[in-house]
Amino acid sequence: MRATATGDQLRPFSGASGSELKPCPFCGSRDVGYFEHVYARHFSVMCKSCGAEGPPRSEHEEAARLWNARAQG
Repeated sequence: MRATATGDQLRPFSGASGSELKPCPFCGSRDVGYFEHVYARHFSVMCKSCGAEGPPRSEHEEAARLWNARAQG
């Protein structure tokens, strides 16, 4: 588990499937995954190499869509 600056705990979200994540738009790493913000109860996609994080959303599918849109842009 990893703590953020606000104190939220992040943990890998293993229940996400069906949404292939694109590499990190900042460092190019493919080591990206879904994370659940435990206290705020929302999901985001985060790069495990550089720490880049996509926008938080209530559904992991929407978090993946926004991450992938950023990775294309």
